[in-house]
Amino acid sequence: MADLNVTFAGLALASPLIVEFCDEIPQQDTVADLAEAGIGAFLLPPLNETRLDWEADPSEMAENNVNDAARRESERIRRDMNRDAYLEKIAEIAEVTSVPVIASLQCARRNQWVNTAHMMSNAGASAIELHPLSEKDWRTSRSDRIEKEIIRTTGLVATRIDTPVVVRLVAAPYGMQTLVQSLGESSAKGVVLTGSDYLTTIDADSGTTDSVSLEGRRSDAAYMNALAALHVLYRRVTPHLAARIPADRVSALTECVLAGATLAVLPVTQPLEERARSIVTEHISTLHGWMRRKGYSSLFDFRGVLSDSRRSSSLENPAD
Repeated sequence: MADLNVTFAGLALASPLIVEFCDEIPQQDTVADLAEAGIGAFLLPPLNETRLDWEADPSEMAENNVNDAARRESERIRRDMNRDAYLEKIAEIAEVTSVPVIASLQCARRNQWVNTAHMMSNAGASAIELHPLSEKDWRTSRSDRIEKEIIRTTGLVATRIDTPVVVRLVAAPYGMQTLVQSLGESSAKGVVLTGSDYLTTIDADSGTTDSVSLEGRRSDAAYMNALAALHVLYRRVTPHLAARIPADRVSALTECVLAGATLAVLPVTQPLEERARSIVTEHISTLHGWMRRKGYSSLFDFRGVLSDSRRSSSLENPAD
């Protein structure tokens, strides 16, 4: 059987498929089941400090009464409990499996990034995935501000912890090379390319724009953007590359490796958790079957052959 071992962001993985839990941290039986199925790593849902944090209203702070103080203390305790519960889950998963656990982090305040990343690492996370900007920031901020904030946050965390740092970016078909290379220079070890969860709509009558959620709809546009970005970035940037793939496109893992990704990230929402093992098996089996037909014994033999730097038109569709 073909060798599917890869190294991503300094982690030795048994396969190029990471399972991302989008909604809830998985139970131990799910962890054991997917580890047996041959996944490379677990990616946990983000500890979103925006949701955990609490800002007192300025008018309330001015009153400075006992009730406000009690409420602030209550919110602080709740926030700490939520964070500690997340850290306990990391430790539980790391204890029952040898498959690496990647923890995700998105903070509201600059001073929280490093402290929380340290806590995740101490709890047993093998790597930290940073979400430097919220979806709203991606959609509303100027591009130069977005890039500066991503690079600044990445450098802040990656240079202060020993655990490998991976950064999640919204993929664009062109124009990402400078940003991704700058992240590598800021000590990021890997980049996960994903699509936006929203599409911009324009109302010509009112002259306004709005964002429509893609939740519950099938859209291959985001995935195709990620493939296009891989196609351009492979061998032109130092961080390892990964892309988020559609769960129902069984050829996607193979396609990502052909485009230049070290691995693919398979998102599993709560409705899909019961079928997660069969979905993983389909993706890995499709990759194995394609490699067998083509005569490849390892991923290194064909990674990036359809990228700009190693273009070839002689390969068949992985689904064939």
